[in-house]
Amino acid sequence: VIVEAAKLVDKVFALEKRAVRKGFSTYDEVEDSRELHQEFKDLIKELYVSDYNDKIAFMKMHLREITKREE
Repeated sequence: VIVEAAKLVDKVFALEKRAVRKGFSTYDEVEDSRELHQEFKDLIKELYVSDYNDKIAFMKMHLREITKREE
């Protein structure tokens, strides 16, 4: 589960890097990042039955970097 979660995080980071480099993100990139984020949260929830939000709060910042650039 950890490896799968790390791969999802890497995909979000790649989307973020591309959005920052281009200065904008497409609708599809935003939707992809949201889906990846949800998958990540679901995997982490499997590991932490209770209160896992503080352990993954860093992802919200990365998601925001993508979504705020949506054109």
